[in-house]
Amino acid sequence: MNNKRIAKYAAVFVTMFALLVVVPAYAPGPQFPQIPKPPYGKAYPAQINATGKLTLKSFVSGSLDTTINTVFASVVPNIIPPAEYANVGFQGFATNCSKNLKLDGLLIVNGINFWVAFAVDKPQGISDKMYSASGQLDINITEITLTPEKITEAMMKGNITQFGGSDAFGFLEAHAKVGSHNITDVHGSFTLQPPPRTGEDDHEGSGNFTVSHYIVNLANATNVELNFDGSALYVEGFWNVYNRTVTVTRIDHEEETTVVNIKTLLENVTGEFNVTLTSNAASVPDRSRWKTLGNFTLDIPALNDVIKGNVLFYQTRFADPGDRDIPTCDFNQDHVVNILDINQLAKAFGAKLGTPKYDPELDVNSDFAINIFDLAAAGHQFGQDY
Repeated sequence: MNNKRIAKYAAVFVTMFALLVVVPAYAPGPQFPQIPKPPYGKAYPAQINATGKLTLKSFVSGSLDTTINTVFASVVPNIIPPAEYANVGFQGFATNCSKNLKLDGLLIVNGINFWVAFAVDKPQGISDKMYSASGQLDINITEITLTPEKITEAMMKGNITQFGGSDAFGFLEAHAKVGSHNITDVHGSFTLQPPPRTGEDDHEGSGNFTVSHYIVNLANATNVELNFDGSALYVEGFWNVYNRTVTVTRIDHEEETTVVNIKTLLENVTGEFNVTLTSNAASVPDRSRWKTLGNFTLDIPALNDVIKGNVLFYQTRFADPGDRDIPTCDFNQDHVVNILDINQLAKAFGAKLGTPKYDPELDVNSDFAINIFDLAAAGHQFGQDY
């Protein structure tokens, strides 16, 4: 590692730890007014008693079995009535946390998938951080009544892979709070051009290039549903679409100039966003990204083509209005924001949209640059688990 890179890493880490002390609470951008909807839509809150056995397969070493005997709360689609169900399939992940083993994934009841998350005591012999989890459970679903203050929170992160019939390269994130007053944010960006290639020694290459991106964001949600008509998350509302063109001139691996042009393509046009989860949630992830958990589509008729992509992260939970959100800075998805996530930020620090090292998932505040504001967000969330 050269001296320049060592200095860069040192500066980033010093800044991060300083932020833990002096940075005030990170405030996201302004929220657009939402139209209140009845909570939970085409689903109901339930208590689930689950017993059975799951097989945990390590991504590094072997496997082990663990006995499940637990009670947890979840959102259940109306198509699955409260009752006892035998030999229900579970496909998902297990995370070895400091106090317990956290599982999240899909229960498959009569061919219907819905997402659950729960924690159990650690089994003997568990050592690795992450496992896939699969097996059969006997469950008893009982409908429950939540206090009016309770809300359901969902977060999704995914890669945009297609726009119409063309390959696309980008990222989309959705965050919804469903309750007496819904709060929903969906935003993403993508390009039809393959990302620029990196040069040797992780330099960002030399020469000139121009990259054009579409930017989409939800301006106002008119309907937000969880577990609705086959969709894990459904958002209907009004959308804005922009075009952002970045021209970069480089000489000897150094950035000479950057010119950014932004053009409004559509404002306040109708569209629908759907997230559909599949039953192959136990697919083994690679080192930096989870394999596909499902698919999403964003259909904005005025665009003439549909935006499609793969779900890489999905999480739901019940919460009080004052609870912290699901942290956005858990980039490696090990259920805690720690030094591993900060390390990913450090490697991409200084990258901008259109450059090879830019990763939209690391761009926490969506300003198209990995900078001090993203470090501030990570510093504020440091140590949070979920």
